[in-house]
Amino acid sequence: MEEQRCLVCGIRDGILDEIIKRSLLENNIKVHSCDKGLDNMLEASGDDDSYMIVSLDKKQLPDKYTEIFNKNNDLIVVELLNNGKSLGLYMNDINEFVLNKIIQINL
Repeated sequence: MEEQRCLVCGIRDGILDEIIKRSLLENNIKVHSCDKGLDNMLEASGDDDSYMIVSLDKKQLPDKYTEIFNKNNDLIVVELLNNGKSLGLYMNDINEFVLNKIIQINL
């Protein structure tokens, strides 16, 4: 089995950072981080990365999704972008179990 790697960048919350890294390691995925934060993300990412987990402070959940999550907190919103060439995933109150399931999608 080919070794998988993940770039983790911009996670400022130490507890969340540990949960993410532990989940990756439990799934036999090597972890490396952006030393200089988001500004160094492009240089830090490599062709051998299978995952990239990035925390963006300025990106906000669209208002329409906020209203939907207020009605159904357990909903998963999947956006198909660029005519199905890309996918966006929105979830509310993600937990460690769900994070592990998302990481396992690419295994």
